[in-house]
Amino acid sequence: MASKPIETKPKTEIAYEALIQRLGGKEPTCLICHGQDWVVETHLAAVPATQQFEHPPWKERDPLVFPYMAMVCKSCGHTVFFNLVQLGLTDLFDMHPLEKVTA
Repeated sequence: MASKPIETKPKTEIAYEALIQRLGGKEPTCLICHGQDWVVETHLAAVPATQQFEHPPWKERDPLVFPYMAMVCKSCGHTVFFNLVQLGLTDLFDMHPLEKVTA
């Protein structure tokens, strides 16, 4: 008898649920059109970070990054970014410990 595959939620759904939990269960409202219909992008945004202004991240060999998930309003296209470190989701995306930057 073949075993039934375990169903897992997409990472985008897990990330969105974590955000909603951090917002006290409230759906985010778009600042532009006041809509509440969002899509979480499947690609992450990685913003280079540095500990000092004198050493820009593009001059470092292995820069640290601030990892963000992007949410796009389905009505108007307004995009907002949420820091995955602050949401506690770095393990979900298999990030190397050096990438865990305190934001």
